[in-house]
Amino acid sequence: MGMAETRNWSDQLTALLRASGAAVLTVTVAVLVGIELEKWVSTRGISLVFIMAVVICASRMGFAAGILSAVAAFLSLNFFFIEPRHTFAIADQKELFSLGIFLAVAAITGSLAGRLREEAVSASRRADMLQLLSDFSARISTAESEGEILAALTEQASKAIDGPAALFRQDGEVPAAEAAFPADMAIDLNELQSAELVFRKGHPLAATAPGWAGGRFEYRFVDRERLPDRVIALAPKGGHTAMTPDAEQAVLTLMDQASLAAERLRFSKATEMAQAAAQEEKLRSTLLSSVSHDLRTPLAAILGSVTTLRQFGGTIPVAAQNELLAAIEDETRRLARQVANLLDMTKLQSGLKLRKEWAEIGEIVQSSVAAMQVSAPGRVFEQRIAAALPPLKCDAVLLGQVFYNLLENAAKFSPSTSPVLICGAALADSMEIKVIDQGAGIHADDVPFIFDKFFSRALGPAGKEGAGLGLAIAKAIVGEMGGDIRAVSPGGSGIGTEMIVTLPIGEVQSTEAQ
Repeated sequence: MGMAETRNWSDQLTALLRASGAAVLTVTVAVLVGIELEKWVSTRGISLVFIMAVVICASRMGFAAGILSAVAAFLSLNFFFIEPRHTFAIADQKELFSLGIFLAVAAITGSLAGRLREEAVSASRRADMLQLLSDFSARISTAESEGEILAALTEQASKAIDGPAALFRQDGEVPAAEAAFPADMAIDLNELQSAELVFRKGHPLAATAPGWAGGRFEYRFVDRERLPDRVIALAPKGGHTAMTPDAEQAVLTLMDQASLAAERLRFSKATEMAQAAAQEEKLRSTLLSSVSHDLRTPLAAILGSVTTLRQFGGTIPVAAQNELLAAIEDETRRLARQVANLLDMTKLQSGLKLRKEWAEIGEIVQSSVAAMQVSAPGRVFEQRIAAALPPLKCDAVLLGQVFYNLLENAAKFSPSTSPVLICGAALADSMEIKVIDQGAGIHADDVPFIFDKFFSRALGPAGKEGAGLGLAIAKAIVGEMGGDIRAVSPGGSGIGTEMIVTLPIGEVQSTEAQ
């Protein structure tokens, strides 16, 4: 006889002994009550007491107890209340028919009451299992990792079997306990060795019967196809006990749902990676297209000017030569700016490290304006920075680049004769700097996307279009400093665009105080 059959036989014997004890106890009480009632009622009345005892025993303990109590009631009624008493002989043959009817009624009543009891218990158990499966489905539907799914499986399986459960992962030669419920359950060496045996042999392992050498857990693969490296250990009712059919079905359903959820999560992550790769490829193609356009234009201008000077330098008037040299200088500066933007974006994507120092925002803006006046000597930049602005702890170089990019955009997309305004003021706990131009503005549909990488649109009086990196770089830098940047178009005057940079004051200062 195998260990599983021995354990089942032991469980059945235990249940039978409990039913027998309940039947004997209930009928004994009925006998005592009958002896007391014998003074006032007939034997037929006493038989009703035994019928009641059978019904009570069956409704409380189930079908087996109902049948056993019916037989015990039949024998006790005959022994204690039918002449000759205290024997199983029957003096009056008429009583034999009555006892036969009593036995039949008691047996039928007991079996029906027992069946009803078992059906009620089974229905309640099935409802509990359905609720358990529903809770499990809700938990794994929001799980973000395989570990969360398997932890939920272990907990719900423990509730289904009304005993401890543990999950083992194949991790080299020695399995590792990945989850357990209750969480403080100790996993001993014997249980790890049993899990290792299951992985090595490739088949489940049954628990041993009480008193036998071996473990209290039974071991099963969660799913041989989807999760071949996971084994769950179950100890129904604390161990050495067979699982009920309802619990068995619930555990199988839980494991199937868990394996499907884990597979779905893997597919979801694979899809996300594929989408990310596709997006990266799209960005790469956009970058190559944009860079090829933005770099080819100044290179072509530089090459044309240099070629002209080399071939016709001696015959070209000095003024024309100076114009060509100025064009070379401007296009070289533009080319250097594009390359710098590409390098800055690469640094931002690989992780930006700020070098924060105390600086005056007015000085940072002034240095950006000075750099722009070199690039656009004929442009007017008006500065209206409040004198009482507090010092800001920031990366002055990167913040200066932010304002340079904003000023460059404003100059590019507005008439050359219109000024660009830079104003700044302190708010309650932040500092706000605005770069305002008087250009054509930004279309309302484009405003949410202008800070995205490589987003570009032909704007301004000459239909100018950039690589779409300057504003993306500015937003990334400001975000690293805990601030925000947004665009308002048209601006407060009804024309142009306002680029508003907000930088925290109190937050930065409190951080410094710590």
